[in-house]
This record gives sequence, C-alpha cells and structure tokens, in this order.
Amino acid sequence: VLVSRLSIFECENAFRAAVLDRRMSADEMRASLLRLNRGLKEGFLLRREVPPHQWFPLAHRISSHESGRKTWRALDILHVAAAVHLKAGGFLTFDKDQSKLAKAEGLQVEP
Repeated sequence: VLVSRLSIFECENAFRAAVLDRRMSADEMRASLLRLNRGLKEGFLLRREVPPHQWFPLAHRISSHESGRKTWRALDILHVAAAVHLKAGGFLTFDKDQSKLAKAEGLQVEP
C-alpha cells in the first residue's frame, strides 16, 4: 500500500484525536502507532515522497478543475494529488467526498 508523508501524519493525528474524543484509549493509540510503524518497516506500507514542486501544481489543477461543481477540503485534494502523481493503482478511503474527488480524477476507489 503506497502512503505519502501526509497520509502518515494524518493517521497519527487521527489516533491522537481519537484519544481526546475518548474513542480510543492512550494504550490503544500507542499500539496503533506501533502497528503503523511496523507496517512501514515491514514493507506493507510503502512510503513514497511527492516533491512539493510537483505535488502543489497538481493539487492546484485538481482544485481548479473540480471545484466548479463542489468545494473540496484542501487535505483531500492533496491526498488525491499524491495518488495521481504516484500513479497509484487504487485509492483507499472511507470518506465519501474524498472518494468522489478521487473517482473524478480517474482513480479506482475502495472499499
């Protein structure tokens, strides 16, 4: 599974937010962070860098092309731009809006 630095950051941040919202205990958060790092070390998660000089122009293009019909959150645009840049074979998300944006950019979305 390809991940960007942004994906990892957002995942870590979501774990911390879940503790504050009491959807996850601090021990569960630590275990989840360890599993995330293990996934990176064992190669299940493959971190790929997207150079900012390519990432942001692509994000601007997606935003200007797709925003005529709907507004999109900036991080959703950046995630989709990373996937497009990396020529990802698919896009994993549970976010309905992010899913629509990824599909509009020609990505195969799961689940």
